[in-house]
Amino acid sequence: MTAGEAVIYRAQHNAPWRRHGVFVMPLAVALICLFGPGTSSGLVFALAAALVVLLCAIWIFFYGLSIQVTGRDLRLQRGLLEPSIPLERIDTCRIVPYRPGSRVHEGERVYDVTGDTTEALEVGYRDAGGERVQLLIATRDARRVGSAIEQGRSRLPSR
Repeated sequence: MTAGEAVIYRAQHNAPWRRHGVFVMPLAVALICLFGPGTSSGLVFALAAALVVLLCAIWIFFYGLSIQVTGRDLRLQRGLLEPSIPLERIDTCRIVPYRPGSRVHEGERVYDVTGDTTEALEVGYRDAGGERVQLLIATRDARRVGSAIEQGRSRLPSR
């Protein structure tokens, strides 16, 4: 983001605590194997250490979703990945019904962290290569994100 660029919408959505249990339980077992009794075997220690590193990396990736709409682009950050979609490339932006796992089509990218919403924002755009991309952003604020995108698009200079 450049200095002076207006942020129209910004939100951080974190995964619910029940979803963290998917990572905490195996992580706890791996840590017990790593530092508990019976870790004299180098193989057990190496496997437990690798599992701890892998689980921590995956946990960081799935922890939350940051959504930001500026006057120029839409940014979706999940873990270390942050795709930036210029608003001028977005050609469709609409609210659609959503149930986690039920509406995913071939080639569609889904951004959902909480898993407890009934609506999603469907965003269609063309990437740098001209290929059509569909995004599904499942958030409780789907309507606000959609309004922010439309507000940003309305501010773009006409072609």
